[in-house]
Amino acid sequence: MNIVLNRIDLSTILVAIPEHATQARNLIRYLNQHPNATAEDIGRHCSIANVSDVARKINPLLLEHGLFIACSVPVAPRQFHYGNKPRQYQWAIHLLPIEAANDETYRQQKAL
Repeated sequence: MNIVLNRIDLSTILVAIPEHATQARNLIRYLNQHPNATAEDIGRHCSIANVSDVARKINPLLLEHGLFIACSVPVAPRQFHYGNKPRQYQWAIHLLPIEAANDETYRQQKAL
């Protein structure tokens, strides 16, 4: 589930991120304002060339707050002028579920 953080949650998370991680801070701020932003838009507004690398490095800190950054393939991808489709991904901040979808299955197997 995509989320938008309120100002207090956002500041709490930004405090946990090291000061030298400017790209990570910019990515979190931008995704908070623009959920499902494409890698192209993120690169243009945040000067991040490799979004997946920044997300991979910052996700361990976000997991402590029950959040993570992930990408998905857009339902209707953009097309270039000549009709070919770019490999475009949408990035967003997601909330971790409190319980995994298969937790009940594992509980039942453990009981046996």
